[in-house]
Amino acid sequence: MNEQRLFAGYSLLFCLAFSACGDPDETAWIERRPALVQPVPAAPSSDRPEQNSEPDDARPDEPGDARSDDPEPAEPAEPTEPRNRCDDGERYPVPDWPSETATQHGLDRNALERAADYAGANHSRCLLVVRHGAVVGEWYWGRNMGRRMDRDNRIKSWSVGKSYAATVTGIAIDQGFINSVDDSIADYIPNFAGSRKEQISIRDLLSMSSGLRFDLTADNLGMFFAGDMTRKALRNPVTNEPGLLWEYNNHTVQLIEPILRQATGMAADEFAQTHLFEKLGMDASWQRDRRDQPAMYMNVSASCRDHAKFAYMMMRKGCWDGEEVLSEAYRDEAISPSTEMNKGYGFWWWMNAETPTLNSVDFSEYDGVLQPFAPADAFMAIGLGNQVIEAIPSLDMVIVRMGVAPQENLLYWLTDRPRIMREMKSDGDHVVLNGVVSRVLSAVRD
Repeated sequence: MNEQRLFAGYSLLFCLAFSACGDPDETAWIERRPALVQPVPAAPSSDRPEQNSEPDDARPDEPGDARSDDPEPAEPAEPTEPRNRCDDGERYPVPDWPSETATQHGLDRNALERAADYAGANHSRCLLVVRHGAVVGEWYWGRNMGRRMDRDNRIKSWSVGKSYAATVTGIAIDQGFINSVDDSIADYIPNFAGSRKEQISIRDLLSMSSGLRFDLTADNLGMFFAGDMTRKALRNPVTNEPGLLWEYNNHTVQLIEPILRQATGMAADEFAQTHLFEKLGMDASWQRDRRDQPAMYMNVSASCRDHAKFAYMMMRKGCWDGEEVLSEAYRDEAISPSTEMNKGYGFWWWMNAETPTLNSVDFSEYDGVLQPFAPADAFMAIGLGNQVIEAIPSLDMVIVRMGVAPQENLLYWLTDRPRIMREMKSDGDHVVLNGVVSRVLSAVRD
């Protein structure tokens, strides 16, 4: 029955336009408030070291009493500026990526072309390979939003948007708008005070272990079609204790929207524009619902080159051209296992290092790590349609592969509608994603 409802819903996605939402606004409690940055008080005088005092009978040396063994007075030390960790000497694509040959950067050009051939034959819209701060391979196919794909064409990123949302949350914490990932979500959503939801922390949201109800149809179709996505997320009941289960839940991610709005006094996408997109020189936007609220769980639209900038900043430990965009501490935690249940998942980022790693569709355990063919330090943002923005620090490499989601494929609607459901259910197997990335990595020669 769930499959019939899910398929029927995706038929609506293709055939119907959105209708206006007439539900009353249940988010009026959200107010703007100033940053929560607290000044650091000076140490109390009692904590300061006491100055040594001379005994009463001490006297200074008289002239002529100079002792030959007295040391020469030391020269005062020159004051030094604290080191900026982001003055790292790395190469940054400012204002844009330089293009260089694959062989210049230790890649086999023919093997890279074979990876591109595979990507192009499997509904890809772009494949971008960056190494040592330069684009060494770049391909585009098909059309997007009514125009041919090229280096400037923005493409939506489905659940890749979750990794953007995690990063924006980290920036808000770094800047003091949010105290800690361990804050209760009720600190920012007052209506939750005194309810079961008060037990949920921001960490629980970021690790996909909130305990909020998960239903396949409601989470995919219901949330997507909701005129007010935030209201729908706020109404979703608790069915498990926070931290008990790992469930890939769009409602969980959407709850960060009212939290960021309450904490920063800005819409989350506006905050991202100022503190992330503009810092990286990205031309990006976030899909909004009909109540003009960003859909935090999906669809940051940007060119494939700009998506690569996002992964590159994360690979460079939150730095961008001498400036810290995201703290190293939060960045490291975001790409570390966030639960024992799924060690391949951090804060809305996927990683390649540990097991067990769970499938995002049916929550089954993979046979090993996410990408057994890739280095253990690889981490990635993954979206529907086998989209991936992947960073591999040990290879100094970023890989971006963007494609269409199954329900966006016009050919399927015309010739093979059951295939849409089959590919939706198998999307967590990452067949095309792994096929592309493994072929790119086979091109590495040094």
